[in-house]
Amino acid sequence: MLFRRDAAALFVTALVAVGLFALPAGADSSAQAADAKLQVVPRGPGTVTSTVPDKTTGATECAETSEPNACDWTFSQGTPIVLKAAPNGSGSSFVGWSIPDCPGTGDCHLTLDDDQSVTALFSKLTLSVELSGTEDDELVTSKPAGISCPPDCEFDFPARSTVDLTVDPGSSKLTSFPFGCSSVDGKVCHVTMLDDPQSVGVKFNNAQGPGEPDVVQVSLRVRKAGTGAGRVTATGLDCGGTCSAKFKYGKLEPFTAVPDQGSLFGGWGGICASDTQPKCTLPMGPITVIHPRFVKDEPPSAPGALTVSSATETSITFGWGASTDDTGVESYDVFVGSESAPRVTTSSTTATLDGLSCGTAYAVAVQAVDRAGNRSTRTAAQLSTTACPLRVQYLGAKIVRAKGARRLVVTLKSSVATRGSGTLFVDGKRILRTGVVLRAGTNKVSYRMSGRSGRRRLRLVLRLTNPQGGVKTLTYRMTVRT
Repeated sequence: MLFRRDAAALFVTALVAVGLFALPAGADSSAQAADAKLQVVPRGPGTVTSTVPDKTTGATECAETSEPNACDWTFSQGTPIVLKAAPNGSGSSFVGWSIPDCPGTGDCHLTLDDDQSVTALFSKLTLSVELSGTEDDELVTSKPAGISCPPDCEFDFPARSTVDLTVDPGSSKLTSFPFGCSSVDGKVCHVTMLDDPQSVGVKFNNAQGPGEPDVVQVSLRVRKAGTGAGRVTATGLDCGGTCSAKFKYGKLEPFTAVPDQGSLFGGWGGICASDTQPKCTLPMGPITVIHPRFVKDEPPSAPGALTVSSATETSITFGWGASTDDTGVESYDVFVGSESAPRVTTSSTTATLDGLSCGTAYAVAVQAVDRAGNRSTRTAAQLSTTACPLRVQYLGAKIVRAKGARRLVVTLKSSVATRGSGTLFVDGKRILRTGVVLRAGTNKVSYRMSGRSGRRRLRLVLRLTNPQGGVKTLTYRMTVRT
């Protein structure tokens, strides 16, 4: 038995030695992380250095480059990197980075979790004008001064500044600005200085050229922020989550933000002139990361109690306390009874319901709605129109004989329910007074008749409670044969 146990132990040792017992997958704690590409794009007279060398070449410095070149470095994902920008020469300066995570002009600290582009913008930048015309009197001048082309077709301007190029075509005809303008106003090309060289083409007389220069393609990443949800779209880009796309450097690209139901768009992070507008046009390259913000919109608070300010027989005017909301109340919906659609929608805290019936109580509810379509709980109350006016119509009278007795039956139609008294006069003499109860609709009031038979002149005087206030006296005259 001892021999067998020792032999088994030796057998296991031998299996391990030859590698037949392998470690489970993932047990190697030294497994390398995946690689990520960092595209470094200096623009203008300056140099960018990295605290971590490129895995492929060992490079740590990316100097001023010419289109369409850039520095493509490789790092392990999750590597913390510090980029430093240094202008070249006493006449240049560093303007800033292309990602909001590195604001200002200090060092850029980032952790590379995926492929990404970072641009370092230096000043000054060269503006270059290229002409296609063949006439000698064509002229392009700049404001601020510096370009008078020909012969002076290049000049250095501060980064991010705006330069206006005005064309005097002379004997030629200006055909177009085929590339390079941020916007065009007639014969004026507006240029925002973001590249080096920043090239602008001017075409005359439909001549061939000038050809648009090649530019580096940069990756723009969308990283949404905030507690809400939404989509961001641009050419070749539709982001429900974090995503990126390649664009030509300097291209002005329109972006659109669409919040999901229950969310609001909270802005582009300060990179657009109208930051809270859902549409924004951005220059690719000088911006390589955007953080559009979507916020979850909570529903408004319930409106305050409903109070009637005035009422008529057919309308009710009422108000309520304003609701509160984190982004502001857009409107209030007013519902009547079990109606699913609002009877009134208003932006104020008052409303009037028309076309109602007099003397009727209505179940009225008010609900606040915010900009994202969120709805508050409803505030409800019973609101009433004023009482209907008291109108009693005389429909006729007759003598009814029953069991040897004669009774006067007067038919009346009342507009509302009421009560009071009725006094009967026969041939000018008061005979009796009784209580009267009328319901809304047709009623019969009867009185026992006595005395002689024949043609009799009767007068019935009713004193009835008026629902609108006070007591109303009504007199009816009739002649009957008893």
